Amino acid sequence: MKFLYWLSAIGWLLIMYIITSIYWDSFGWRILLFLIPTFILGELLMNKLFPNREDTLGNAALKRTLKKELKKPIKKYEDYQFIAGIYNTLSEVEKAIQIMQEAVQNKQFSNEELGSGYIYLGFLYTDMEENSKASDYFHKGLNLMSDENFKYDGAFKEVIELFIKNNDNERAEFWLNNLLQRQSYDKKFKKLDVLRKEWDYAVGNWNE
Repeated sequence: MKFLYWLSAIGWLLIMYIITSIYWDSFGWRILLFLIPTFILGELLMNKLFPNREDTLGNAALKRTLKKELKKPIKKYEDYQFIAGIYNTLSEVEKAIQIMQEAVQNKQFSNEELGSGYIYLGFLYTDMEENSKASDYFHKGLNLMSDENFKYDGAFKEVIELFIKNNDNERAEFWLNNLLQRQSYDKKFKKLDVLRKEWDYAVGNWNE
């Protein structure tokens, strides 16, 4: 099939060259009018032959970066997170999990970093549709950070929503209340108010 596409392309280019040679005497115009359809045809042909070429090129670049990173000693939490992120983007979720499992075993990291690592593992297990494990890792991560004044992150909303989705209602309510109380030092936690209203409605406590 690809051979036929290439053959058609060559035939089209020859036809365009003949037409421009006959009807346009100016060499400059001839080249211009030849190159424009050639470029368009080239793009159409490449998209037809290699529909995922941009993804392929992007993945190749990521693999080169990954190979380079794996040659270095992994010391910082951000390094583990970065490498796991590459594996996850490449759809190698199990390898991403392996990297983050190594990270959360590193006792040199702060509780906030370890907690972040467990929450990341929760999201990875969600991608694997292992919801029970995901809930356990979310809970463990939040529990580790419970005494820290960590900043608001949009991921917390996703965590509560996933607790609810996983029917882990006790944890959903506990951590939603805990996070909402943190408005005392970070007003952005107020963004979780919408979940409070949704939760109240869901359990029949809608008072408005």
